[in-house]
Amino acid sequence: MPDKKPQRPGGEQPETLPAMRPEQARAQFRQLILANPNYFGNVKGSPFPPVLQILSDTGFEEIGCVGYQPELNRLEAEVNIKQASGYGGGVCTSGTPEYVRFYVSYDNGATWQDQGMNSFTAYDVPGPKPLEYVVSVTANLDSTWCLFETLPLIRAILSWNNPPPANTPSFQPVWGSVAEARIQLPTFQLLPLGEVFQKAHIEVPAQFKQAIDLSQPVSAAPPKKLTVGELNALYKDKKVPAHRYLFSEVTKLAAQPALTESVMTAGFKGVLADLPGVQIGSVIGSLLKTDGDTTFEQLDCIGLSNGTGALPDALAGILTVKLPNGYSGGLCSAGSQENVAFWVDWGDGAGYTYAGTASVTVHDIQSIPPQGLKYAVVLPIDLSCRRQPCGQGPKTAKVRAILAWEQLPPPGNPNFVPTWGNRKETTILINPGPVCNPNDHTPYLDTIGDMAVCDIDQTTGLATGGGVVAGFSANESPFGGLITITGFILNPPNVIAGAAPFKYKLYVRQGGGAWQPLSNAFTIHITEQAGGPVVQYDDTQSVDGSGYYTYREQIYPNQWRLVAGRVLGQWFTGAPMTGMWEVKIEALLPGPITLAGGVISCTDGTTRSSVKLYLDEVAPTPHVQITGFQRGGGPVQPAVNCGTFQKGDILHGTYSVTDEHFGALTLHVEPVAPAHGATVSPSVRSYPVVPTTGESGNWTLDTSPMDACGYIVRLEAADRTIVNSGFVGWSSSDSTGFCLVNP
Repeated sequence: MPDKKPQRPGGEQPETLPAMRPEQARAQFRQLILANPNYFGNVKGSPFPPVLQILSDTGFEEIGCVGYQPELNRLEAEVNIKQASGYGGGVCTSGTPEYVRFYVSYDNGATWQDQGMNSFTAYDVPGPKPLEYVVSVTANLDSTWCLFETLPLIRAILSWNNPPPANTPSFQPVWGSVAEARIQLPTFQLLPLGEVFQKAHIEVPAQFKQAIDLSQPVSAAPPKKLTVGELNALYKDKKVPAHRYLFSEVTKLAAQPALTESVMTAGFKGVLADLPGVQIGSVIGSLLKTDGDTTFEQLDCIGLSNGTGALPDALAGILTVKLPNGYSGGLCSAGSQENVAFWVDWGDGAGYTYAGTASVTVHDIQSIPPQGLKYAVVLPIDLSCRRQPCGQGPKTAKVRAILAWEQLPPPGNPNFVPTWGNRKETTILINPGPVCNPNDHTPYLDTIGDMAVCDIDQTTGLATGGGVVAGFSANESPFGGLITITGFILNPPNVIAGAAPFKYKLYVRQGGGAWQPLSNAFTIHITEQAGGPVVQYDDTQSVDGSGYYTYREQIYPNQWRLVAGRVLGQWFTGAPMTGMWEVKIEALLPGPITLAGGVISCTDGTTRSSVKLYLDEVAPTPHVQITGFQRGGGPVQPAVNCGTFQKGDILHGTYSVTDEHFGALTLHVEPVAPAHGATVSPSVRSYPVVPTTGESGNWTLDTSPMDACGYIVRLEAADRTIVNSGFVGWSSSDSTGFCLVNP
């Protein structure tokens, strides 16, 4: 392919870019797209012509499955890493990011709603492939009535080293793939009374509307578990075999020792003899011949979900529910359970070790599409003491998962064969980290202000990199506003089983001053499984009489409690709290024994006892004014703000922005519509082209395309501060007005 000379929008000709071989172009990916954003031909409508056409190449990574976990409200995508190299380096390097953005459509793909993006880091890792990861986001999906089946379409876009842009569901990655699936929405728990009447097509008399609050929510009826008689009647003509819908009942009866005595008495007519058309001998005979049947459901993908957002590291699986019936009732019933048990071979000679069982509730769905419905299961797992320093090389583990419908695989049998379900195996990469042991209870800080502590320069206190949860991009950024502090304590006790909890304190100080403990209360969101179903609830985190917070997290098989985002504290900062500050953590174990916390182990193996960060609570100071105008090519004449000018005049002015950590400024005309595309020059100026303290300059505006009208020139400025742990930039603006008349 011949070399191309992409034409920049402003007319400037960049350097000629060669058409490299794909593997060479992958190694130089970021440099190439900086020079030509459309080098690979995947940007629709770009003014840059493509040089090397590569679209959705799946030779290195590919989405295997996508699904939905309704109880946790999480969209999940399993990603296969296929090659031993091509990911930017080994586990001691920064690797390269694999981004996945999710969408949902309620109209069969005509329109899409962006559900957010998450990512994981891929490395060059020798050994068996694929390595399987799971990427997830907390979804913002509608709920439905149990009387109505709602099956939206979800889409996941995987893009290596290049985040898919927001609200662009048609985006095609260079390296990566796109996958879609149908899911079932969760049902309402609370129903607005007026909507109940509306759905039932009941017209409420006017006098009742005045007397009743129709917005008042009413509780949905608890889902009912159908009896064997109801299941027998439900599936009479629906091609669901008796050994399917009676499986749970027969299994329960067979596990009762007292049943043996009762069935072997004279005159006993037989188990379930009163069910029409059912012969228990035939049912049991069919069950004895049924091993690993995937007619109704099948586990498709499993992998490791790296800890971000609501859950820490987790094993996850995605399964397909294939048929409209055979799941113990519709959405208004209790349905049935798809259970996935996980075992891990850590390579320590112990073989497969039970990690726990995760479940998801499924129902009969009459409108199920031919490709089935995709569900996900998620099992938190504590990998803290399974990591090793990157200098020892990558550490992988084998994972085995067994899907069993309405059956709990025994923890001690990784070779269990389910009656209904199947088995999957894969290899996962355990990200590097410090060495620990089960008796190590060191507390660690993970993120501050949504930035990984390893991304905060300890000389300047400024952060560079991506936000862990919020997804912003920081560039030598200070912090301000509400600063969320996250982290963990190694090997916490099983509090759910009755053990005494760990406690901790967070301290802050300015410069080398005295440490001050944080003591404010804040709300946390907890996800918990205590041997039964997963529950979620909000709680208040507050200090005890000694000034300690209670550590709430734990991970044990089938007994785990998690805090969303692993939030340890919220630090309220504001003016005049500027300059360099420090944060540290200490833990209090029952005893008591106080431990000073190592902060975190970065990829270079270093740890710190505190984290330094720079606070900036002051927004930029902008100023804009009109200083002159040109008419008909003549000289610049002096002018003042709020003056009147003729259409076709070229306005002149000055601008200035001052700040300690300048980020960017924009100059534009308002209102936009009558300006017909007229732009202020310059329109945008940003750091690092502009010095960190800001700049002063001149601007011009050609009014030729503009209608006669009143306008303002607005100067908007933002700094680089990470604000409230969620976005970048304290912002402020200034404006100056003028009137434009026809000549």
